[in-house]
Amino acid sequence: MPNRITRWSGVLVSALSVLAFFLCLAWLYMKTPQGGMSAFVSDGLKSPLVRAFAWKLALTEVLPLYLVTGILLWCITLLWAGLPWALGRGWWHRWTGWQAMGLTALALGWVHGVLWWEVPTALWLVPGLNRVPFGLLFPLLALLLALGAWALIRRASRPAQILTTLAGWILLWTVFAQTPIWLARVHPKPPAVPGSAKVLMVGLDGLRDDTATEAGLPTFQGTRYPNAYTCIPATRLLYGILWGGDPEHYSTGHAFPAIEEMEGKFPFETVLLARAKGLKPRFFIDDGGTIGLAGRSEAFDAVEMPARGWENFVNSNLAPHLPLYAVWLNVLRVFPTTTPWTPLDAGLRQALDHGRGSGWVMYHSCLAHSPIFLTREELKEIPGWWRVSPLSFRPFGSWAMLDDQAAATWNPRTDPFLAYTIRMRHILAAWKELWNTLDQDPNYKDAVKILFSDHGERFYHVTDTIRLQGVHGFDIDPWEGRIPLVVWNPHTPGPAQGSEEAVSLLDLRRTIYHHLIDDAPFSVDPPAGHRAFIRYHTINGQFLREPAKEYRQFSAEGVIKGLAIGYDGLWALQYEKPASERNKDVAVAEAAKDVLTVYKPLKAGGAHKLVYKGYVRVESTEISEEAFQKVKKDIEADYFRKETEN
Repeated sequence: MPNRITRWSGVLVSALSVLAFFLCLAWLYMKTPQGGMSAFVSDGLKSPLVRAFAWKLALTEVLPLYLVTGILLWCITLLWAGLPWALGRGWWHRWTGWQAMGLTALALGWVHGVLWWEVPTALWLVPGLNRVPFGLLFPLLALLLALGAWALIRRASRPAQILTTLAGWILLWTVFAQTPIWLARVHPKPPAVPGSAKVLMVGLDGLRDDTATEAGLPTFQGTRYPNAYTCIPATRLLYGILWGGDPEHYSTGHAFPAIEEMEGKFPFETVLLARAKGLKPRFFIDDGGTIGLAGRSEAFDAVEMPARGWENFVNSNLAPHLPLYAVWLNVLRVFPTTTPWTPLDAGLRQALDHGRGSGWVMYHSCLAHSPIFLTREELKEIPGWWRVSPLSFRPFGSWAMLDDQAAATWNPRTDPFLAYTIRMRHILAAWKELWNTLDQDPNYKDAVKILFSDHGERFYHVTDTIRLQGVHGFDIDPWEGRIPLVVWNPHTPGPAQGSEEAVSLLDLRRTIYHHLIDDAPFSVDPPAGHRAFIRYHTINGQFLREPAKEYRQFSAEGVIKGLAIGYDGLWALQYEKPASERNKDVAVAEAAKDVLTVYKPLKAGGAHKLVYKGYVRVESTEISEEAFQKVKKDIEADYFRKETEN
């Protein structure tokens, strides 16, 4: 018995050691200077509650997963080796604890190697390996792991049996690694549900209009509006407005709900009215931290997301550091998440399935959040990708992360904007068949189907050629403001391309309200000369060494009194002043067709007027405070117009 315990303890020690190795790599990565969402997660880990959650996650989910995986892999390894054409039945009695430890570690290494082969760019998180070109890296990994296994059994039997054993192990370990990927792609046919949706909304986070056009959006069924604009370039705030929330309150740039929202003082009126009417509004999202609905989803008939509140940030952003955990998340969670191993159509399929029986179905996907880890299929679109190292694909979140060496070795094939366009193209390709066949689905054939984005994505230039990773929710400009919009109305079919007049998501908010609540015909077709408006309290960013102007912008130190964060994934901000006061420095913009005019308040008074035609700036001037207040008042008069007003 002691010998048996000693031998099996080697399996557990091996699994623990592999997990400790990956956790150390994740910790070291979080200790390095970060930018974008990675910086947010790094800062969040300083909170005692977040650290407590991280420990709970590690002990209740990650640790058991690695231990169970280690035991299963060893059982598979042991059973195959004991077959007559392998090492023989005698192996079941002769193996040692050291062999169990070594082979379990090699099996776990092979599983991770297979997962990295599926998402090669995730290797830029692994020091040392991330400097080896892909074309050499994977053959080297496979050779080292195979040689390690051979060294542990080289004297156990004849050469033919040893080769058979190794070949079987490699095959079985590969199948084991692929199992959660296959399970995530299983799509059981759901039972029929009475009732048909009136409105289906599908949102893709951060999709720019120009990128959408190049990525294949014109091949989607419906009428495409070439000059559509968000009304605020921040996901949580935008959905708050679409759902009938107070536009004045949802104009401050932050990712967290205010305490007043948690108390129900800024309800989603359209959602509440739709639910009272029996429409059963349902919302699905693959990264719930983007919206912050945890603890305040009672207005909806159902809300599904992978985890609650800020827990999504931890799961989505730390998962690439733990490939084995990441690949099982989509099987273990109630809704697919945004790890690099997530099938691109998984969330949309589940939203369509679980939305059956609802009159208002909404799905929002964050599969293109930065940093983007390209899969092998996506990486194939980059010429000569096998000659590039994984580290070259690590994007820069701010200009401070770019040192002289990184600038000198920068490769245009690893441009984060290129990765973004490739990812968007693959997402739309995965969605296209689902979208274009909705007219054959009894639950959605009569629904008004809307495909849109909440905002665009901007890639700031550090030099003339080097760009930072994508960001949004910081500014008003055409990169963040212009969005794709496709409306497929089965009741009034329109042309492939609609009016060239400017269309705002405020227009979408109003027509959804009237269609759902008043049973009015659905139409976003604007009259001639129609304007679209954007209003946003822009945020101080760290993307330029020297800002163009000194603007009056949102600053956490200037408006936030405190942050309340709960262990169960809830959060809330306490502000110094109400929205009506803290938004005095809000920036505004108006669009007419493809011309966007932005007014950003200056610290010295007045405003910076920026005019863009498409994505090209054609004017940059300063106007007086009096002129700014006049145009701001004019824009806000329409921005705040109620749906019930004529």
